[in-house]
Amino acid sequence: MTIGKRAPIIQKRADLINEERAMLDKAAAEDRPLSEKEKTRCDAIDTELTVVNVKLEELGGMPSSAWVDPGFGPDLPGVGKGKGKSYRDMFGQPRASDWESGEQFWATLHSGRADPRLLPAASPGIVALQREGEPALGGFSVPEELVAGMLDASLESELVRPRAQVHPMKSATLKIWGFDSSTSAGGCLFGMSPQWMAETGTIAADEASVRMITLDAKKLALLPSASNELIADGVSFEEQLETAMIKALGWGMDYGFLRGTGAGQPSGVLGASCLITVAKLTGQLAGTIDYRNLVMMFARLHPACVSNSVWVASPTTIPQLSTLSLTVGVGGAPIPVMTSDSGQFIILTRPVLFSEKMSALGAVGDILLADFSQYAVGLRKEVSIDKSQHLGFQQDISTYRGIVRVDGQPLWADPYTPVNGDSLSCFVTLAART
Repeated sequence: MTIGKRAPIIQKRADLINEERAMLDKAAAEDRPLSEKEKTRCDAIDTELTVVNVKLEELGGMPSSAWVDPGFGPDLPGVGKGKGKSYRDMFGQPRASDWESGEQFWATLHSGRADPRLLPAASPGIVALQREGEPALGGFSVPEELVAGMLDASLESELVRPRAQVHPMKSATLKIWGFDSSTSAGGCLFGMSPQWMAETGTIAADEASVRMITLDAKKLALLPSASNELIADGVSFEEQLETAMIKALGWGMDYGFLRGTGAGQPSGVLGASCLITVAKLTGQLAGTIDYRNLVMMFARLHPACVSNSVWVASPTTIPQLSTLSLTVGVGGAPIPVMTSDSGQFIILTRPVLFSEKMSALGAVGDILLADFSQYAVGLRKEVSIDKSQHLGFQQDISTYRGIVRVDGQPLWADPYTPVNGDSLSCFVTLAART
């Protein structure tokens, strides 16, 4: 398909992008939120862009010479791995603030004194850029330099987000799409059937099967406290509070991505409809893991997911995994199932990670084989924080409330049914052994 035949669709895409960008720029320049009419039109443009992107993909995709990144609106799952994991990759260089340091920001917030540099979280300028109504977060907007440091630092302790497709959310809702790949039965894949045809023969029309995924920003709240003596006299209070928030952010987001119910929180991997749960062995004892369990789990992982997959297990499984071995012949020495290479545990060629967020030994979810690149995370740019001395008045402590908005869900709707063999998935766990 030549670029010329795609030109009208490419031009329509560019026109829609320019129209939406002009409305956002106008609202930001006038320091006001979008009007209801503007918001309605922007939503309609986002819907049109989704349709246009689907048509372009059906015609061979956007030619690299004609690509324009709108910086907002629908993203394309399956085309790359998101826009990068770090704050700067997703949102660009953080805006410079009037604060000389993070210490100065936290100290001013703690003092309770009015300061023009403390920007309310729901200020009109921010609302205009957010493309939504009042966010009702409360408190003050944390300077972008501090937000970038917190979100990037928490990546180091997380399991899912560093390996997932991460998308920046410029509004409360982000729509992403991908082909429905739930089955290849009958030689059909993505809703399309490859067909052999003779010269001058006729090929039957196919309709690509597309699945829309909606990420809705959900509030994850933090509530760290510190004594007023520590705040007043402690060395580098900023580091104390920021470290606490980093740990809480990383832990909370990770737990949601793994075990979230989808109701007011992300849809977690362990509750996903595409999760395959491998049955235990006949007569298997309670609280055990057998080598055959691991082999059967590996066999149900989609082959395309193997290179990105990792094992995630509860620390309570370590005694079982560490003592599993294979005996080679009558005179052979036992071969350990879980090996170590440069400090990294490995089972069946894939890395092993341990986390308290997994179920205890014997319960479903105590061990997971996952390709987290098939999980989508949407992350908002802003973090808000407020301070109260009332909650801990009797103990002379101050409490800080932080809010970040995020969502996540698997890209697969269901397990994949191949043309031959058992169903496969990007997420596989083991049934309970109780």
